[in-house]
Amino acid sequence: MVEFNVISLNCHGFNIGTCRYLRSVAHSADIILLQETWLCDATSSKLNDAFGENYIVHHSSAMEDTFANGVSIGRPFGGTAILVHKKLGNHTYHIATDNPRLTAVRCQLKSDSDIIIGSVYMPFSDNSVRHYDDFLLLELCRV
Repeated sequence: MVEFNVISLNCHGFNIGTCRYLRSVAHSADIILLQETWLCDATSSKLNDAFGENYIVHHSSAMEDTFANGVSIGRPFGGTAILVHKKLGNHTYHIATDNPRLTAVRCQLKSDSDIIIGSVYMPFSDNSVRHYDDFLLLELCRV
């Protein structure tokens, strides 16, 4: 059996405090799941700047449509990420989900079994829940 040390955190915004906390606990993490990073595609490089030395960063933003429409009032929302330790890099692949609220990777294990790991942010009022079922069914058929 393969063991992974996984950390999951709802960031409520990726900032200096969140970064410090993650650095203090990340030394034992193989995979870090983040929700509510509040980063868009243009600012997601902050994750790579902070953790790119040891982790491969995969990020999805649900904020792109909001920014594209020019709406920037209120509290930011969304953004998920998976940070995979580089020691797993040759066995882990990003999965395109077609859903900005889900970041997913596929880990190929030595036992010829694969595991799909996802970081999901789904607010109560979100109507994209139907896409998760489609995604899971499609990925399970591929594996």
